[in-house]
Amino acid sequence: MARKTIRLDELLPPDIVIEQDGHTYVIPGDPPLQLILDLADTFEHATNDGIGLDSLTALNAQIVKLLQERDPSITESPFGVTATRQVLEAVFGGIGFEIKDTAKPAAARTSSARRPPPHKGGRS
Repeated sequence: MARKTIRLDELLPPDIVIEQDGHTYVIPGDPPLQLILDLADTFEHATNDGIGLDSLTALNAQIVKLLQERDPSITESPFGVTATRQVLEAVFGGIGFEIKDTAKPAAARTSSARRPPPHKGGRS
């Protein structure tokens, strides 16, 4: 029986190297699926429900797990909120997902009260 060999190392995206404050952190280019599912779920809840303490705590723990894939000695995330979003965009983008900004445009946040139509000259 013939067998086919798939050399995944040749097909997977490269690791993501992050440099911050003179330190280098490495995240796998193809992180474990369960970790990606957990990250995506947490990020989706944070996006839909607003970023709160629970969301930030979960994201922080998941980022630590992601970093530990290449450096098990890491015990806490070195990233702030903005850097965490950049890391997530790099991770999700590397596997073909896109993080879209779901913030409503300013016009959508303004009052829906209608203004009267402009007066078009002449007499009514």
